[in-house]
Amino acid sequence: MNLSAFLIQIAYGAFQRARDNWILEGPTAVIEAIVFAWIAVEALLNEQAHVEIYDFGHGSEVVYNALDRGAQGFERVQAVLTYLYGRGLKDGEYPANDLKHLGKLRNGLVHYRWRDPRVVTSLNDLCQRGLLTRPAVPWDQLPLAWTAHAKPELAEWAYHVSCDTGQAVAALMPDDGKHVFEQKNTHENFRRTPLQP
Repeated sequence: MNLSAFLIQIAYGAFQRARDNWILEGPTAVIEAIVFAWIAVEALLNEQAHVEIYDFGHGSEVVYNALDRGAQGFERVQAVLTYLYGRGLKDGEYPANDLKHLGKLRNGLVHYRWRDPRVVTSLNDLCQRGLLTRPAVPWDQLPLAWTAHAKPELAEWAYHVSCDTGQAVAALMPDDGKHVFEQKNTHENFRRTPLQP
């Protein structure tokens, strides 16, 4: 099993707990879904870079490592995809736009920057979609992290964004004999799994 498959399953489990046990686990499950949904995408990119460089002989570890150190967040995703496949996700479209939001939320949580204007912009967008309740004060004036205003649907959104990004990455892979297994494996690992009632 690839690490990315393991990580996306953690995000799925968090999504399920957010839906099934909101009172006890809600905000914690949302945080877990956001963090692991993002990390699953990062792991997928690293796995694919390893396959391209070491298994298929495309690219250079030196160039990849320099690129990896030089970009962060969504820009890193795009840089890696462009390096590996000659193109990235379509900026301005789904899942690219939502992946940007997911990365901002993850970074805001992990780096304690939930008042960062970039995070606030994402919170406003997701609030308009009904994934969070609007606080009485502006997001950047909350005394604590915004997670108290999350709804279970935010965990579902994070999981779906990661799954759909994995599907988009598989679609970027060349249609040649060498990539058939990687495409199939990525499609399978990042397929949306519906929650059981």
